[in-house]
Amino acid sequence: MAYIEGYKYDVFISFALNDDYPTASGGKGWVSRFAEDIFFALKTRLGGPPELKVFYSPKDANGGNYVMEGFAKDAKQAALMLSVVSRTYVGMRGANKPVSLQELESFIAANSDKQLFAAQILPFLDEDPAPEVLRKKIAAKFWYETDGGKAATLYPTTPEKTDKYWDRIGDLAEAMCHQLLAMRENGGAKQPVEPPLGTVLLAQVTDDLEEQRESVRRYLSQFNVRILPAADYPADPEKFEAAFAADLEQATMVVQLISAAPGRRPDGYVARQATLATKSSKSVLQWRRPDLVTDNLPEEQKKLLNGPSVLVDRLETFSAAIVAKLQELAKPPPPAAAHVSGEALVFVNADTPDMDIAHALRDAITKYGHVPSLPMMGGTPADARQDLLNNISLCDGLMLVYGQANLLWVRQQLLLYNKVKRSRDEPLRVLAVYIGPPDDKPKLDLVLPGMIQTNAADLPATLARLRN
Repeated sequence: MAYIEGYKYDVFISFALNDDYPTASGGKGWVSRFAEDIFFALKTRLGGPPELKVFYSPKDANGGNYVMEGFAKDAKQAALMLSVVSRTYVGMRGANKPVSLQELESFIAANSDKQLFAAQILPFLDEDPAPEVLRKKIAAKFWYETDGGKAATLYPTTPEKTDKYWDRIGDLAEAMCHQLLAMRENGGAKQPVEPPLGTVLLAQVTDDLEEQRESVRRYLSQFNVRILPAADYPADPEKFEAAFAADLEQATMVVQLISAAPGRRPDGYVARQATLATKSSKSVLQWRRPDLVTDNLPEEQKKLLNGPSVLVDRLETFSAAIVAKLQELAKPPPPAAAHVSGEALVFVNADTPDMDIAHALRDAITKYGHVPSLPMMGGTPADARQDLLNNISLCDGLMLVYGQANLLWVRQQLLLYNKVKRSRDEPLRVLAVYIGPPDDKPKLDLVLPGMIQTNAADLPATLARLRN
């Protein structure tokens, strides 16, 4: 009896026999080792159920006496299929379909493609006869590109490759475990085909962020997120921009990972992707490492890294923020309010070290149809003080930037507002403290009535509060 009621097997591992080649030392074949590793990774995450049944043909084919037609029959009776994908897996054998594709077709005929998972050990080509269900499926990537630009299967032979191998085993097992638990709770019923949570345009990155981009892609695939681009963009500038713009039209939101590297391509495609995304009407969420120091970088790169859409946090937190944003965007719009006041005057109060963030917030506020106001940087101290009081008294929304500013200055600004608010004709629609980098600054420890804290990920929701 399998772990999932009503099925003969919990997981059917489908692969091409030629892909189970042994190591150079004559050790166990790659697929054989992979099958054992994914079995134990699943079992650990499920709490070690003794009834977990995984079909893997070298183990279950009884020394080669297994009838070939039985593979397709057993595939149909599995709760999940894990296809180990390569060119060999999808390649025709003359006029005949390989057993691997027969297994796949049999499984899909009886189950939802949501129950199909894929591990790609070598990429197949556009001209290869891969079925559409595999082309649409985002596979866990168990290969890498060598220095010579060739694809090579990922063997855990060095500490770095071992870490990558087990990270991908863990991500894949986590996604499969999630599906098995959902089916077990549902009494083993066939899982309905669900529309994707959303479509993410996952911008191309510089070489130093390829592994982090892959990690985000794997994380999003667990939540039924469609990810673009389907293939690398062309190097030609005009073709690159056209392909990016076409994907942008289809995307629910744009996600970009950025670093100190501006990119190798002629006009800095990192910045170009960011510019195109910002000019669109799509939600944009960017990420950089918390330990990245921006002080000595060129001004344009520093501006990009400190923009209002940039989340400075752990990669896992960033990935979760993407899913949360997609879930928010998927909600039906609220009913129209009886009264909409229109544009609002938003005072962005920032000290000199945080003016880059203030300028980025100004652009975002303008994009949302409101009127931004920044502190007056010239004139006499008396003029600057009077301008500050005027803004606090007359604005509809107040956003105080706490990034690199001194904690004492930030607290003084809040206490000043708390005093001046008594002379206002109307209460603020929004009182927000925008938390920017760095992360290791002192806590504010001052919360006024109605005050919220916001950041790059929450900025759209914060600006939405200005409409009442």
